[in-house]
Amino acid sequence: MRDYSEGLAGLYWRTFLGAPFLRLFGDRLATLPADYRQELSDELVLVQPYELPTHASTPEGDARERQLISLLGPECFYDHERHLKPTRRPELGPPVH
Repeated sequence: MRDYSEGLAGLYWRTFLGAPFLRLFGDRLATLPADYRQELSDELVLVQPYELPTHASTPEGDARERQLISLLGPECFYDHERHLKPTRRPELGPPVH
């Protein structure tokens, strides 16, 4: 994947989601457990699957990432097992009113 216009490669220790991804995920963001989601502003949300970066690539960290991705919509993320790009991607331009 070259850039965010092609979707997200995954969730990481701290994934900051701006307006294009807030529009893409919509109400699905509210389904994330509050322990892993923090609204920083109207146009910025922090998703943090685990407390420390050292938890990345552990069985528990990988399981939590998969859990959160399943809530947000796996079609919005790169499928590493099958090497498939996301089928739902953000609109990176200004919002259409």
